[in-house]
Amino acid sequence: PLSAFPSLSEEFLRGFRLASPGGIEEKIWDVELRKSKAVELVRRISGMATSLVIVALPSEQADAVAPLLNLNLLPSLYPLSEDLSLVEADGMAYPFVRRYYDEIDRLLEYAARKGLVKLALFYPDVPLGNSVKNVIYRKLSSYGLEVVLTGRFRADTMAFRELRPILEERGCQAVIIPGITGNGMLLAAHLRYEGVELPILGLEGWGGDLASRWGGRFIENVVFVKPTAGLKGDVRRDTEKRDLMQRYQARYGGSPSEVAQRGYDAGSIVKALFTGRPLNPFQVKEALDSMAIYPGVSGYILLYPGKRFIKYYTYRNGRAVELKEE
Repeated sequence: PLSAFPSLSEEFLRGFRLASPGGIEEKIWDVELRKSKAVELVRRISGMATSLVIVALPSEQADAVAPLLNLNLLPSLYPLSEDLSLVEADGMAYPFVRRYYDEIDRLLEYAARKGLVKLALFYPDVPLGNSVKNVIYRKLSSYGLEVVLTGRFRADTMAFRELRPILEERGCQAVIIPGITGNGMLLAAHLRYEGVELPILGLEGWGGDLASRWGGRFIENVVFVKPTAGLKGDVRRDTEKRDLMQRYQARYGGSPSEVAQRGYDAGSIVKALFTGRPLNPFQVKEALDSMAIYPGVSGYILLYPGKRFIKYYTYRNGRAVELKEE
């Protein structure tokens, strides 16, 4: 959307060009965000022997383009989109889904399968905690679940009010604590100390050393989800981020914005796909499917289909062990 958001578009292209390989033909389209124009644009792209389309639009605008690209069997990458409502997971579209989207899906699938319909949700009062809460609320109805008690806590708190009577009064069947901060583990320990025996569910933050060190015996049998593939790139990712910061400073001055970092990640994925080999659209789809989780400088990027890599875990005798699905 060059004309609509010129500064953001420029930031994206700066990051993309720092990472993308040489020897590729790059065509940039200034998108007018009307469906009739999208149909015309996709028709033009389809006749150009295109291997991959990068749609640098936010989710709600990309929704107009994604189904058309899918119908034309054109693989498409969405660096600024996290949740495409009109695109099925087995299509040709690959949003830059932050891993929490699919982790939350897996966690809610577990609750629905176990009949844990009435949930309490406690989250830390930080930006990421609020974002996770919002995503959970958006997805609840899809699984026939409801949150009957919500509470937020400060990330630096060391004391919690008595919760057992409120949980019992609301008829809660399970408690979700995302586990983004160590104090989430302390809250779980507090609940167990109060005698609350409800299942506690969490995201990947429960899988770190902090959980077992802070939670102790109180977090036995907590069920949490985390990816099992693609998360071994921490050192490479940190090195890559330092490299991006230095190169961006040298060429443009200043530090790369979030949009520039996502552009860089898009360029890095293109480089991984096309360096040394031309690919047709079906080979691109196959390569993106197998990539699944990409450790980018803007964060871990979960490319669809990603949920099959997210497994259930629990604690047994202080150790995190995989919980086999029934």
